[in-house]
Amino acid sequence: MGRRRSATEVAAVRARLRVEFVSNLSSPGTPLEAMPLSSTDWCQWRCTAEECGHQWPARLQFRTRTVKPSGCPECWKRRNRAPGPGESLAEVDPALARQFRRNLSRPDRGPDTLRPQSHDLCEWECAQGHFWPATLANRTNGRGCRDCTGHGRSPFECNVAMLVEAASGLSVAPGAPSGSRQSHCNPLSRSAPHGQATTATLRVGSTAPRSTGVLRRPFGRASPGAVPARTLSVRRQGELGA
Repeated sequence: MGRRRSATEVAAVRARLRVEFVSNLSSPGTPLEAMPLSSTDWCQWRCTAEECGHQWPARLQFRTRTVKPSGCPECWKRRNRAPGPGESLAEVDPALARQFRRNLSRPDRGPDTLRPQSHDLCEWECAQGHFWPATLANRTNGRGCRDCTGHGRSPFECNVAMLVEAASGLSVAPGAPSGSRQSHCNPLSRSAPHGQATTATLRVGSTAPRSTGVLRRPFGRASPGAVPARTLSVRRQGELGA
């Protein structure tokens, strides 16, 4: 059950709807003030937006709900119409468009037919191969890959992975921090038969025992050029050499 509205919130909702209310279609002659906000009566509404004035029927409870209350359908269509020349995601932000994989809300819409501030839920793939869903508006406003930034990984780690891969030819992917659970996009070390892909984990600057061959530095102020604690999973073909 939702939170009960205060008297001030109820008054604000009624004031917002009073300017759009035309008539009660279910009970003709009943004014808006005589109906509870949860009423299921069908009412006629008129949009007050500039250059609109569209009228449409809708239940009062749909107009007053706390989560996504309904509004003018014609205004919604204009906000979500196909972009004009120079307005599409592909033209405004080509780098972000390259991370687009599919539209989960409207499968027929892609970077060429979406505006950057669209609220369509889409699937994305970052440079590290992580897939995640997010609205296009959130991506446009700066939200990035949650696997890289929200689970112990950072842009620094991802950049190091790409540099190592470019320099050595190894397939490098950011790994999970020590002690974290394995995920589908974050493989950790596991045994593999001879000749198959094997994953090794390199940890720099952690507090693991010395027997693991991990570099450590004492607590306190970091020395110049010290490398922060990072975990990289290095996948190689064949067995790992000594």
